[in-house]
Amino acid sequence: MMTLLSLICDNPKFKALKFNKDLNIVVGKQLNQDQKDTINGIGKSLSLEMLHYMLNAGISQKMQDFLKDYGNFKLSFVHDNKGYVVEKNFKENEWIVNDKSYNKTGYANELNKIFSNTINSDKISFRQVFNCFARRSGHYDTLRQQNIEPNDYGQRLVNLFLLGVDIRLQEENHKLKETLNSLKIAKKELEKYEKQVPKKNIKDIEDEIRSTQENLNLFVVAKNYNELKERANSLTEDLNNIRNEIYRLQRNVAIKEANLLTSENISIDLEEIKNIYDEAKVFFEDKVLKRLNEAQNFHNQLAKSRKNRISAEIDEIRQRLNELERNRDIIGDQRDQLLKDLKNSGALEERDVLKDRILTLEKEKKDLEIYSVTLENFQKDKANIDYKIAEIKKDTIKYIEDNRIKFDAIENKFRDIVKKFYNNNGGSLKITMTQNAKNLFNIDVEIPKDGSLSIGNVKTFCYDVLLYTLNPHILGFLAHDGELFSEMDKRQKATIFKIILDKVKSGNLQYFVNIGDTSFNEILNDDTGILSDEDKKFIESKVILQISEDQNTWLFGQKFN
Repeated sequence: MMTLLSLICDNPKFKALKFNKDLNIVVGKQLNQDQKDTINGIGKSLSLEMLHYMLNAGISQKMQDFLKDYGNFKLSFVHDNKGYVVEKNFKENEWIVNDKSYNKTGYANELNKIFSNTINSDKISFRQVFNCFARRSGHYDTLRQQNIEPNDYGQRLVNLFLLGVDIRLQEENHKLKETLNSLKIAKKELEKYEKQVPKKNIKDIEDEIRSTQENLNLFVVAKNYNELKERANSLTEDLNNIRNEIYRLQRNVAIKEANLLTSENISIDLEEIKNIYDEAKVFFEDKVLKRLNEAQNFHNQLAKSRKNRISAEIDEIRQRLNELERNRDIIGDQRDQLLKDLKNSGALEERDVLKDRILTLEKEKKDLEIYSVTLENFQKDKANIDYKIAEIKKDTIKYIEDNRIKFDAIENKFRDIVKKFYNNNGGSLKITMTQNAKNLFNIDVEIPKDGSLSIGNVKTFCYDVLLYTLNPHILGFLAHDGELFSEMDKRQKATIFKIILDKVKSGNLQYFVNIGDTSFNEILNDDTGILSDEDKKFIESKVILQISEDQNTWLFGQKFN
């Protein structure tokens, strides 16, 4: 079970909440009776909200903006004899649990893990359970602890779970309904597809395919058509080879022309060589000069020969190019004329028409087959799901019948709680099968109508106490916002505290409530005989925070608007 120890903050303005193991009360006093100011924004309801925020509840942007610059918070609690410290700075995205950091999703998973031994279901989250046992302002519709639409599947599932209903039937029914909804969506797409498929009998299409194929097989092309086609293909191949050869030779000519240009730029100046050596004070003899002249002549002759050779090679290649280009033009003209003749013959076009018709018919056949198979599978799947849903309904009826004694006992426990308010008139709590699209079970909670505006809150309180009574070891914790006491008479308020006192004194319940000072004073001055003097003293001793006109007593030391 969970026992809260403390909620503190390093901001010295914050009023630390040190929790008793049994009863914990935050009292908010009226700020200004003359102006009828309320106690909103000074910390009464926020004391419970902060517990939710520290335990991974969603938070409004306005509250986020306020808290992010306020300070570092720590919530300490014990569960299953193990201590936990949750640290949170609302400027950051992380929570720290016992010095280990988690993001929002990781923290949710860690809370589920911490409480898995008492919640004992991988289908129900800690947050769902905590919302049921710590009812916040605005969450007082009895079965809407998560504050979402009444028939929400998860919200209904957690209520059934806490009432002791085997939720496997509910889960199976939900999965089938989801699958059925998916099939309905698929059916709409199928209906769109139906408008696109050909409006023919598939057998008629098969007959036309067969006859068209026979005509194609018997189709006779003109006598010389195949010969012309083969010749045209051969000429196309020759033409491609010639084009490739022309391209290769053109590249070869470009390379040789570049080499020819290089040959023209190479020369040896004998006088320049002699001047270089003269400057170095090296004097050549006549016979050396003669040899240099010979070397010069040899080089010039070699360069001239290379130039002539390259020029000759270029001329030869160009002649070959001219020949290839003439052949290209001749072969191209021949091929173009052949293709023109083939086209004029009409044979190719007529045969292609038959081939295209067969392809069209085969596509129509395939579309019809897809539609037929899909429609057949849809009808089969829907019939199968409808059958399973019908079986689940039968199982549900039997389950309710087999557990009638158990459900009657649950209803009697609820009635016993209600009778404390309404002179032995206990109302009812019925678990029945519903036809709702999302849920299999319905929970009908009723209490006597006494004309009071508070009747809904009394019903909600009785239901919450019932859930705790049925599940004392899941959390061992219960909390209510001061909204609970709205429009209640003093007898109802005193009865609530009497019921809670019986629970905290006889069991392991830790109860937390915030309350306005007007209601609180009515309880301390109870003259209905519901609360004893000892009860009143005990209640008064369990105030952990009293908020008054003095701003220094407010939860945050300042007003949150």
